[in-house]
Amino acid sequence: EGRQRDVVMIGFFLDYYSDNAMDNTGWMFTVSRAIPLLFENRLDLFSKPIFGTKEIHLDESHINAKDLPKGKSKFIRAFVPNTELTPTTEPSRMRNTKKLQTVMKIIDKSKDT
Repeated sequence: EGRQRDVVMIGFFLDYYSDNAMDNTGWMFTVSRAIPLLFENRLDLFSKPIFGTKEIHLDESHINAKDLPKGKSKFIRAFVPNTELTPTTEPSRMRNTKKLQTVMKIIDKSKDT
C-alpha cells in the first residue's frame, strides 16, 4: 500500500509540473534535483514499468517456443539484421545527381593518375 501511494505521488508530482511549466519556471530545476534523490533512495521505482520497459537481447537459437507460456509469444519481437554486403551491378546512383557530378569527375580523374 505504501509503494502504491509513492507511485501515485510521483505521478501527481510530474503531472503538476508538466501542466504548470509556464507558470512555474523553476519546475525543471525542482525535477532535476528531485529525480537523483529518488534514484538514490528509491531505486526500486526506476526498475518498474512506470519508467519504461526492459529489453533483453538474445540470440534466437536460445529461445525455445515450447518454453514460453501460452499467450506470451505475442510480446516477443525478434530482429535479424542482414550483415552481408549485397553486390550490385548497377552504376552508382550518385552519378545521376547534378550536384555531385563535378565531384564524381574529380574522383574519376584521380583514379586515372
